[in-house]
Amino acid sequence: MLITVTIASILAIAPSLVSPTKAIALTYHDITPRKQVWFDCTLTEFESQIRWLKSQKAHFATPKEIERLILGVGTVPPRTVLITFADNYRGFYKYALPILTRYQIPSIQFVHSGYVGSPQGRPKMTWTELAECVQKGVTIGSQTVTHRPVTELKPAEFLKEMADSQRELRARLSQPIYYFAYPDGKHNFAVESIASKYYDLAFAETQVPITPKSNRYAVPRYVHTQWRKAWADLMR
Repeated sequence: MLITVTIASILAIAPSLVSPTKAIALTYHDITPRKQVWFDCTLTEFESQIRWLKSQKAHFATPKEIERLILGVGTVPPRTVLITFADNYRGFYKYALPILTRYQIPSIQFVHSGYVGSPQGRPKMTWTELAECVQKGVTIGSQTVTHRPVTELKPAEFLKEMADSQRELRARLSQPIYYFAYPDGKHNFAVESIASKYYDLAFAETQVPITPKSNRYAVPRYVHTQWRKAWADLMR
């Protein structure tokens, strides 16, 4: 009963009272028919979350809108949500992309370039599939070449991971690559400084809203399992 009342109170907030200088980012990993590990999101769960957000008049932002908000050169509509994906899983192409296309929702997929097309473990999208994603409006970002924890790399190693990933993604997809996500969200001041040499924004996984005060090289994102909390934080 308490949960019902809490959700009802969130939904009762008038759009005009929601901040135009605040947004949330949700990060998903693999979309699967059945959940196997905690970070999986089933096809049913994903579509249910998207439908719920649309029913609450969420504005689904592009990364560029979020960049302008953080830089303080623009605001965003009330109830702004950025949808992000990590790790280039083929489940995105097979299950999430049709839903995002149907609802005309922008998204960004962060790719570790060294594993594109890999069939090992969980299959990764191929370059052809990534190119199709781009054609359907998906922004592609980098997540290094090898997905190693960047805080454990020497500066020269991390710099090479950043530069090589950006270069290959740009060459293969004929698209500029402006955005980066730290593998597993791990970062520190040193890697933020290196990221700033190559990318316009770098995303972490600190679970708070995005505002003009956010660090553009540690942009917060909520893990999708916390999407209800993310929405509640956005409504405050």
